[in-house]
Amino acid sequence: MSQKNYKILFNFLIAISLGMIIVAIPLVLSVLGDPVHRTVMEKNGLLKIVILEFKNFYGLFFPNNMKEIFYLPAYLLKLLILTSCFLVKNKKINLFLLFIFLTYLLKNLLSSDLTQIMFNKFFTFLKGFNFSRIANILPLLFSILLVAILKVNKNKVFINILITLTIVTSISFQLYFPAYEFTKEFLRKNLKKESLELVKVNYQNKSIKKIISIIKDKKSYKYENFTYDVKTNSSFDSYYKFEIYKKIKLFVGSNRVASIGVDPMIAAMNDINVIDGYYNIYHLSYKKKFRKIIEEELNQNNVLKDYYDNWGNRVYMFYNDKNNLLLNFKEAKNLGAEYIISSFLIKNENLESDCLLCDENNKIYLYKII
Repeated sequence: MSQKNYKILFNFLIAISLGMIIVAIPLVLSVLGDPVHRTVMEKNGLLKIVILEFKNFYGLFFPNNMKEIFYLPAYLLKLLILTSCFLVKNKKINLFLLFIFLTYLLKNLLSSDLTQIMFNKFFTFLKGFNFSRIANILPLLFSILLVAILKVNKNKVFINILITLTIVTSISFQLYFPAYEFTKEFLRKNLKKESLELVKVNYQNKSIKKIISIIKDKKSYKYENFTYDVKTNSSFDSYYKFEIYKKIKLFVGSNRVASIGVDPMIAAMNDINVIDGYYNIYHLSYKKKFRKIIEEELNQNNVLKDYYDNWGNRVYMFYNDKNNLLLNFKEAKNLGAEYIISSFLIKNENLESDCLLCDENNKIYLYKII
């Protein structure tokens, strides 16, 4: 590499480093200030994590939902790559395989409550770090390992099998999302209401056999002829609802809002001030204040309670029954919210009796807290 190229590389690294430091300033300041919400996060024991990992690995080869069906070729490819490592006698490949194993081991160790013990007295802000994301490097490592095996292995049949499975995996990944969206919208358009609810319940329970039986039953459908004219709501524009949120912005101005039944970050994306949302790091004191809004709802649902108290990244207006909301709108107002954006109609003494903005098509309703 020439001296000129070294200079360009050096300048590039300096620019990137300075950018990263500037971006990290709010994070550093938040850590140096009040305790952050991550200090009260709870993690599972190492044994429980190991058992769960074995269950997940076993479950990979017995798909329970559409995602697992489309990801099955990838799991088979991984298994074939690992198996071939033991058949190929190559020190570099064995060392790389060891590195993958140590990465996986480190991920499990740091994801367990051992980190709670380590960081209880020192560096407490590290206590709630999501070290499980170390595993995000594994796909890259497996890809490198695949290339190394294809280079070393001389068996043409085996190489063709690996290449074919790699192509199938790539196509399967690409097909998953459009297939999932089409199936979801197709069933929503064609299934009877009660059949659709049964599909949703069985999807949550991972009962793929029951879902298939509902879909196969002709009595589950509204019409004799299927409606194929389906439109997804997961495109960028349809998800963020720019047009309807422009109208909301005119009503709320610089005031803060809270969202119920709709992603609160949609409001933030549309330049509307919010009191809720998804945040990697924020002050523990705010988590406690916001909890007063959803306290009664959390008391009705141990899953939500455990999720908020022991994780807390989602500062959401959690609820159990939209027809019997136990949310404390007075506490929401105390925290700065003047308006409520909802995906359904609400009747509550602390809200304007009629919505200020009612959009039936987008299922968006705006209320003022009184």
